[in-house]
Amino acid sequence: MKVRITDSKSLAALTPHELTAYLHSTGWALKGFYAGKATVWEKQDEVLQVPREQRFADYVSRVSEIVETLAAVEERSQLDIYRDLSVATADVIRVRVASPLSNDGSVGLGAGVILIQSTQEMLQAAARATVSSRPAYRSRLPSEAESFLKQARLGQTEHGSYVVTVVCPVAPEFRRQQPGDEFPIPFERQVTTKLASGLDETIRAANMASVINDPQPFLDAVPQGVSANLCDAVAAMRELTEQGQIEIAFSWSRSRTPPKLRTSRIVVPRELISVMRGAGAVLRERTWDGDLEVEGVVVALKRDNPEAVGEVTVKTPWENHWRKVNLWLKPEAYDQATRAHQTGQNIYAHGVIERQGRSFVMANVLAFGTQPDEPA
Repeated sequence: MKVRITDSKSLAALTPHELTAYLHSTGWALKGFYAGKATVWEKQDEVLQVPREQRFADYVSRVSEIVETLAAVEERSQLDIYRDLSVATADVIRVRVASPLSNDGSVGLGAGVILIQSTQEMLQAAARATVSSRPAYRSRLPSEAESFLKQARLGQTEHGSYVVTVVCPVAPEFRRQQPGDEFPIPFERQVTTKLASGLDETIRAANMASVINDPQPFLDAVPQGVSANLCDAVAAMRELTEQGQIEIAFSWSRSRTPPKLRTSRIVVPRELISVMRGAGAVLRERTWDGDLEVEGVVVALKRDNPEAVGEVTVKTPWENHWRKVNLWLKPEAYDQATRAHQTGQNIYAHGVIERQGRSFVMANVLAFGTQPDEPA
C-alpha cells in the first residue's frame, strides 16, 4: 500500500536547506534560479523547483510535489523519503536493541528509560572528550558540550526493533574557493565523530584487554574518545542484551562530507560488557579532573616559608569514600586554613583536581574559605 503524505504541518516543517541538501547529495544538479523565488534542480528527465523561503503561499504544495517526485524516482515510499529529508542536515545516531523481545517495536518501560539515559550519557562523554580527552570526567559540562546537548533532539523510533534516534543538527560545509582553503569542523560534527570512534575503540580495547588481562588498551585509546564515562554508559545497557545485542549506527548529514572512520556501525557484544565495566573503574581511578568543589576538615599543613605557597591536606567525602586532597594555597588562604585546623572548622575549596601518583592535588584553587558562601 502506498502512503501519501498530506499533512500540511509536516510538509511545512521541511526547510529549503534540508530539501536542497538532500537533492545535492542524491545526484540532482542545480540548474539555476526561477524568478528569484526558487532554485531549479534536474536529474535525468525530472525537474524540481525548491522554494527559497517557507513563507511563500505555495510552499506546502511545492514540497508535496518534491516528496512525490522523489518517491517515484527512487521507488521508495513517501514516508521513507520524508524521514530522510527531515534529517538531511543532521548527523543521526541510532541506538538499537536487537532482540526478539523488541521485534514489535517496543521494550519494557524500565528498559526504555535505561536505553535513553545511557544514550544521553554516551553523548555527554563524547562531548567532553571533544573538548579534552581524559580517562574520566567528574566536572560540570563545558559550555560547548552543554550547548550541543541542548540542540540534540530525539527522533522517532523505527519498526522491527526498538531504536532510540538522536538527531544532531550540523552546520553545512562551505565549498573551497581555492586550493588550500580550510574551514573549521563544527563542534557538533566533532562530537558525533568522537562518539563513533570512541565506541569503536572501546570495543577493540575490550577485545584486547580480555585477551592480555590488562587495562592498558583502554588507556591507550583515551585520545580516540574512550573514557570511564563512555564505558559506564555502555555497560549500563547490559540487561538489555539478555536475548540480543546493542547496535549503534551513525548516518551523516548530507550537507557535509562524511568523516573518515573505520566503521559507522558498532555492535556491543554482551560478553565484553563486564570488561568495559571493569575498565571504567580503572580509568576513573587514573584521574580526577575538572572544575570541582571539596569541603572537609584540615588534617595536615606544610609550608617552608611564611610568604610562599603552602600545602594543606583536606579529608573530604567523595563518591562514597573518604579522600585526602592536597591544596596548594597562597599565604592568606593558608593562614585561614591554619585557623580552621585549630578550631576544627571545615574548609571549602573550588578548583581543578588532578591525580599525581597516588595523591589527589588541587594546585589551581579558584576559591577558598571556611564556608561555601564565604570564599576568600
